[in-house]
Amino acid sequence: MTPKENYLAAIRFRGPEYVPMGNEGILHAFQFAGNFRCETWTDGWGVHWEQGLAGTVPFPKGNPLPSLDRLADYRFPDPGALEYTSEIQAGLAVVDRGEKLIIGNLTYLLFERAWAIMGMENFLMALVTHPAEAHAFLHGIAGYARGVFERYLELGVDGVGFSEDLGTQRALMISPDMFREFILPEYRFIFENVLRAGKIINFHSCGCVQDIAADLAGIGVTILNPIQHRANDLHTIKQAAMGGAFRGNASHDNPSNAHMPKAHAQAARGNSQHAQAARGNAAHAHEARGTELRGRMALQGAIDTAVLAMGTPADVRAEVESVMAVLKPGGGYICQPDQGIPGIPPENTEALWEAARDLGRY
Repeated sequence: MTPKENYLAAIRFRGPEYVPMGNEGILHAFQFAGNFRCETWTDGWGVHWEQGLAGTVPFPKGNPLPSLDRLADYRFPDPGALEYTSEIQAGLAVVDRGEKLIIGNLTYLLFERAWAIMGMENFLMALVTHPAEAHAFLHGIAGYARGVFERYLELGVDGVGFSEDLGTQRALMISPDMFREFILPEYRFIFENVLRAGKIINFHSCGCVQDIAADLAGIGVTILNPIQHRANDLHTIKQAAMGGAFRGNASHDNPSNAHMPKAHAQAARGNSQHAQAARGNAAHAHEARGTELRGRMALQGAIDTAVLAMGTPADVRAEVESVMAVLKPGGGYICQPDQGIPGIPPENTEALWEAARDLGRY
């Protein structure tokens, strides 16, 4: 198999030869101009973004719709206004489709876009105080995202990707029930045409998302990334992603904590224990929804960046071994760090990919 063929076999659970690795350069991703800039600016939604350090992602500081009492006066932007520039076209023209997959990206999908427009506290409060208006507001955002994805489909992309951070280090930002009431139906609407076309959906959410992993698999998400290792219990999220079919070690321990730098291992264990107590009903919730959750979803990431940044090459190999033991069986795993940060020692990066090659064969 070529790397592309092996990647597709992995995410489709069709017998890959090895665990795909994040350094294989299989994806060519692009985004229409006008949706995101890594600078201080005001976007088409009326959100003012301010950048701190050069090269970092800006943060929404000006929120054009602080209250849904004013929803009737708010104007959603036109997805057709985003630009398919000559630079983007030139980049796509030279892509070897035999070796690479083309992914159309959208920074800030739904939840992220909503709180950027309103402000986090205002948005979360509105879900309780203005539920009808919140549904209408979210559907307006969803219509925009659906429109962007339809434009990508017209260009013949292999899939779509987007940012949609839903979790903190210990739990979701909203309850799973509230997620299912307000957010999940809009995902179905956004993804409908992408799924009909048989394209890849690569869903990015940092933080603890294991309580809704089964929901995402159930609506057809192809890949969930980056699977922050110590924000999620890997056994639980693997079982959820496999449609309940995974029957690995049921222990919720994190043995790879032993391979973290000592100064961080205790904190990681504490966070893990707290998170497990808060999320212990995920498997039972999945079983209760079993008739509607038949999909399987690949998992991408899970190699703890803290180990890469502060551990030794031996720590890194132990981390890869620990993660592979849980996420490799049955296919559907792509090995790479759970975050992208600068300053990783080169010897640790080399140890990561060496371990992935050694341990990733099926």
